[in-house]
Amino acid sequence: MKKVLELVLFTLFSFSAFSQNFVSDNYQNFLDAENSTVVQVHGVTFQMAAEILSEAEGENAEEIREALKTIKSFQLLAMPDIDDPISEYTKGINNLDNAFDELVNIKDNENRFSIQIDEEDGIVYEVIGLGTEGDEGNFIAFSLTGEIPLEMVGEIINKAQSKGGKNFTDLLDDKSIVIDEFKVFPNPTSANNKVTLEIPENLIGGEGLFVDLNGKVVSSFQISDQTKELDTKGLTPGYYVVSLTKDGRTIKRKVNVIR
Repeated sequence: MKKVLELVLFTLFSFSAFSQNFVSDNYQNFLDAENSTVVQVHGVTFQMAAEILSEAEGENAEEIREALKTIKSFQLLAMPDIDDPISEYTKGINNLDNAFDELVNIKDNENRFSIQIDEEDGIVYEVIGLGTEGDEGNFIAFSLTGEIPLEMVGEIINKAQSKGGKNFTDLLDDKSIVIDEFKVFPNPTSANNKVTLEIPENLIGGEGLFVDLNGKVVSSFQISDQTKELDTKGLTPGYYVVSLTKDGRTIKRKVNVIR
């Protein structure tokens, strides 16, 4: 029997809020399948969660509450035992709009996982995740929309994924995704300046690349410490990408170089 977890206040909001998004546009055949798991959460649910957490304390607690209030919708699809999950993953990547930039990429034998964001000036309007577990034939896709500060994306995904069931939780936990621990500042930065990277500890020993949007390498480096400075001297103003890779895991950040 199909498992559909409707975590939406239908008395106030209609299903039409979810009718146009990446998951439903690209994977309607799986949404209709009897053995799929579908999770749909309206933004009001996140606002309620923010209110429930109003007394919570700790680092970034206030920022998390405010970011939760900006979420408009969350939809997740988990599809088990399909013949070629990687082809579904590849289809999703190829169908992404040019507005999306890759934030995280993981390749591990037959497994794939990617987080893509539609971000402008530090605000993320949509987060799309695509993942496979090749040995088991599992495929996962999710879409999270709102106006989320970039630095809070990792925290919000952690909150959202708790709604997504064991497969989604395991997929994230097993790969040790540490989105929020990778920081680049100042950003924007001026040409003839330097940017500082704060690097997750579990990426030490990996490799870093600083490239332009055409893929031309500005510099490459071995990750030997949790802090690294990159020189922007002589760079043409525009967007660049810093990527850190170790053991098949890649985390990326876009850098805006201005005059």
